Amino acid sequence: MSESWMEKLSTLQYRVKAENDVFVAMRDGVRVATDIYRPDAAGTFPALLSVSPYGKDVQKLKSREVR
Repeated sequence: MSESWMEKLSTLQYRVKAENDVFVAMRDGVRVATDIYRPDAAGTFPALLSVSPYGKDVQKLKSREVR
């Protein structure tokens, strides 16, 4: 009877391109490993930032469409 949250998502418009373990330098010189997910299409898109005190894999995108 109850729907999963995946069934409530809108229809996909773009495939997702993933770049894992991209290092970004902070002002103090520390390098932070990040994962970047973006539409596999030309154009400008809004950005979402997710930050956690735990490892980045805790927030891993779990989608069938990530390639």
